[in-house]
Amino acid sequence: MDAKLNIRHANIYDAEGINNCTLRNLAESDYLLTSPSEFHPSVSDTENWIQFHIDKPNSSIMIASHDNQVIAVQNITGKQTKKVNHTADFGLAILPEYRGQGVGKKMVEFAISWAKENNNLKMLTLEVFSANKPAFHLYKSFGFEQYGFLPKAFFQDGKYLDNVLMKLEV
Repeated sequence: MDAKLNIRHANIYDAEGINNCTLRNLAESDYLLTSPSEFHPSVSDTENWIQFHIDKPNSSIMIASHDNQVIAVQNITGKQTKKVNHTADFGLAILPEYRGQGVGKKMVEFAISWAKENNNLKMLTLEVFSANKPAFHLYKSFGFEQYGFLPKAFFQDGKYLDNVLMKLEV
């Protein structure tokens, strides 16, 4: 990946690019929970989603862009109740043509660095399809540990798929 890659925290002006990136990822990935027919937020809805994350000290939306196009979206969504607000759910989706080029590694590095600097967060958690070996190995390389496994958690294309639960203390 060349120097035109830019990774940063999203702002509300990124909403349309985030929607476009997300819709493409949903259409072209077998490892996301939502189907394209279920995803229909307006730009205003996505602006509100971004603003929610901006307003919460334990949350952030991060993007990678290349040639001014959003190519990856990553979220850290902190829990909001007192007993669990030291934890956050983590998610990442990268457009297919940018996978395997180090974008995921740079995005995860950026997210973990932000989480470690964030005094509110102590743990990131994520869920990954057991068949998504590249993502599993990426997360494991950053120290995420498997803490659970849910058989038959997903049903897709006439078959059941398992869910791997992972965590990272920051």
